[in-house]
Amino acid sequence: MMKKLFLTAGAILLAGSIVACGPSTTEPTGPTGPKDVTFKVWGPEGESPIIDWAVAEYNAREDREYNVTTTFEAIGENAADTELLKNVAEGATLYFYADDKTVNLMNAGAISYLDGENLDYAEEVLGMNAVDAATMNNKVVGYTVQSDNCWFANYDKQYLTEEDTKSLETILEKAESVGKKVYLHAKEGWYVIPSFYSNIELYWTLDTNGKGHFTTDLDNPETAKTCEYLNNLFTTYIKKGVLVAGQALGGESESIYTWNGAWAYEDYVKAIGEENLGLTTTPFYTVDGTNVQCKSFIGSKILSVNGAHSADKIEAAHEIAKILVSKEGALRRYEAEGRGSIPTNLEALEDARFTENLKPTTIAISNQVNNIGGYPQAATVQGSEIWGIMGDALGASLVGESDACDETTGLVTDWAAFLATQAERIRGLEF
Repeated sequence: MMKKLFLTAGAILLAGSIVACGPSTTEPTGPTGPKDVTFKVWGPEGESPIIDWAVAEYNAREDREYNVTTTFEAIGENAADTELLKNVAEGATLYFYADDKTVNLMNAGAISYLDGENLDYAEEVLGMNAVDAATMNNKVVGYTVQSDNCWFANYDKQYLTEEDTKSLETILEKAESVGKKVYLHAKEGWYVIPSFYSNIELYWTLDTNGKGHFTTDLDNPETAKTCEYLNNLFTTYIKKGVLVAGQALGGESESIYTWNGAWAYEDYVKAIGEENLGLTTTPFYTVDGTNVQCKSFIGSKILSVNGAHSADKIEAAHEIAKILVSKEGALRRYEAEGRGSIPTNLEALEDARFTENLKPTTIAISNQVNNIGGYPQAATVQGSEIWGIMGDALGASLVGESDACDETTGLVTDWAAFLATQAERIRGLEF
């Protein structure tokens, strides 16, 4: 199940495959008139006022079937599956999640897939690219609410020019020359594979029993040579106090360069000032005279309804979800402080509130996707164990912080053997 990237009117849409449904129960029928329904909503903190607006919009309808009350909990898209798996029945009825979490949620029965009027609505207002981004085995698992889940480079224009930021080696050299620091997410799985293993093959497929398995060529000679180079480069600058395996920009960190997404823009502006903050694409590094491009994961965030809940909660949650992905809902999310999500709603993409107010992060995302490209996240990563291998093994080894590294030098003695072991671990995963 290969996936393709689409860029339509500034919105990044990831066409792919996701899945499933779970059981539901029916609550007793209430008296004549709208039924009272209360359910939990999980999402990033910035979604709370948008949820309140959507609920108020629904409750103002004269022909509504429910009086909806929601309780909101700030649980990010990256943690929704972990929290739901603790107790699907007691978790959120409506929740946001990143597309690499789909199989976990599918296996937990936490998906109420779209069909009938709900599917018709999604196809009409979001378009088929967005619907495809939330589809697996011909099942649509939710409403694609965001298709710009990627990162780009953030830098301090007081110390680096945009030309400087094209080369990782130049960035490190310049930082050393001015006594500043470079922060890279070198141990976090989300940043590791597209950035430092950008030329490998990695994807997953489902077998005839519905189990997922990975295919990779991580253990190839070119990757071993590249990793040896990066291992030496990183440990050298870590010892100099220039490179930090983490994320920061400005303030006490003394950072002049890092990677992050639109969600961090306001923090960086507060740290160093909007006039000093530059946004650009990820750099390349040079191995034996060949430039190797650092890329990004490019993924979607999905708004789903919990299929393990009662029929009334499920139906009411779908109604709220449809308001959230409406034209107005999409524009409110784009305009909200700390959100800035490029709309997936087709009408919103053509509205002046979007087209005449392109944010710096919107331009940066479009440049990253169009000019550099990246790994389609949902096609590359599913399940939880793969993240540990990517970060704790592959990433940590590059910066001298894994068991495979020499305690004194921080170097991996035999990268070919190390990568062969990690490749077998990845191929042996089942989800």
